[in-house]
Formats: sequence, C-alpha cells, structure tokens
Amino acid sequence: MLSIAGAYWKGDQDRQQLQRLYATAFFDQADLDAHLARVEEAKRRDHRVLGKRLGLFHVDEMVGQGLILWTPKGAFVRQQLQDFISHHLTRQGYEQVFTPHVGKLELYKTSGHFPYYQTANTRQ
Repeated sequence: MLSIAGAYWKGDQDRQQLQRLYATAFFDQADLDAHLARVEEAKRRDHRVLGKRLGLFHVDEMVGQGLILWTPKGAFVRQQLQDFISHHLTRQGYEQVFTPHVGKLELYKTSGHFPYYQTANTRQ
C-alpha cells in the first residue's frame, strides 16, 4: 500500500465518500525497493516543483490550471530548447508546421479527440 485518499462519488460532496487505495506489487523486495527509489527520484525531479523553485514559470488560476506563464529565465530556456530541436529537425530533413492552440469544436469531433476533452458543459 502506497497511500490512501478520500473521494466523493463523481466529485459530489452530497454523495457517498469513497476510499482510493494506491498500491503496487512486486515478486521480491529488491524489485519493490528499486521501484520506490525510482518514484522518489521522480519526485525530486518533478518539473512542476523545479520550474517554480528556479523561477522559470508561474501558474495563475486566473489564466487557467496548467497554462504556463513563462518568466524571462524560463522563456530563455524554452527558446534554447526550441532552437536546438528546430536545428536537429532541419538537419534530418523535417519541415515544421505550427497549429493554433484552440480550434472549432467540429475539428475535435472530426479528429476523434473531442471525447478526451469534453466536460459536463460540452456533452452533447
């Protein structure tokens, strides 16, 4: 058992509260220990924590959860990575295209992506 958490059925506090159990299983202790060490290392390297600590980006609820506001330091790192990737893609004969971040609903229905993004407000 790794952890437990409470959750309301379908996120509604008027419904029954349930218990979430997070667990894993391995054939021997050595494999379990190796897995737990990898999990701890991943926590240490979590980009959400490191990015904030290093002052690379900011997330503001007014903008939206997961929508990154890049600081000057973060924008510099991002640009360097984009330049590196662009250089190597060009060397390998690829051409880049850029698409909008948002599109009409019909686009997502046609592409088959709509069910992955729909919310209670967009169900049809």
